[in-house]
Amino acid sequence: MLFSYRALLNNKIKKGNIEADSVSAVVEHLRNRNYFPIEVKEKKSAGQITVFNSIFDRITFTDIVDFTRQIAIMLNAGLTLVDSLEILKKQVTKESLKKIIISIDGEIKGGNSFSDALKKHSQYFSNLYISLVKSGEASGKLGDITLKLADNLEKEREFKG
Repeated sequence: MLFSYRALLNNKIKKGNIEADSVSAVVEHLRNRNYFPIEVKEKKSAGQITVFNSIFDRITFTDIVDFTRQIAIMLNAGLTLVDSLEILKKQVTKESLKKIIISIDGEIKGGNSFSDALKKHSQYFSNLYISLVKSGEASGKLGDITLKLADNLEKEREFKG
C-alpha cells in the first residue's frame, strides 16, 4: 500500500510517500530514521472505497490505553497538557479518536479542566479514570497519575487479553 506522511526532522516538516504494509510499519520506518511522525495516511486510488471504515474506526479499550500512555509520557517529559493534545491530534490516524482529542483540547482551551473534558466522553473514560485525573490535577501530579493509570490499564488489557 502507498502512504503519504508528514514528519519532523531537525525541527522541519518533511513530506513524502512510502510503500509499506501498514501505518505502523510506516511509523516504525520513519522513527528508525529519526523522523517524528505527525501524520500518516494511506493514499487511495480514485476508485478505491473503504467499506468497513466505520467498523474499524470504533474506539477500543486499546485506543484509550495508548492515549493515556502517550499523554503520560509527554507530561512526564515536561510538555503541557495542551501541547501534548496538539501533538496527539496530529499523530492519531483514527478519525473517531481524533475527534475526541479535538473535543478535549477545545474544552481545556475554553477553560475547563482535563477531568471535566473527559466527563463529556464518559462512554470511553470510566468514573475511576476521571476521578484519578481530577486528583492528579488537584495535587499537581497529573503526569505521575496518568503514568500509573496507563500502567493499570495495560495490566487490565493483558488480563482481558
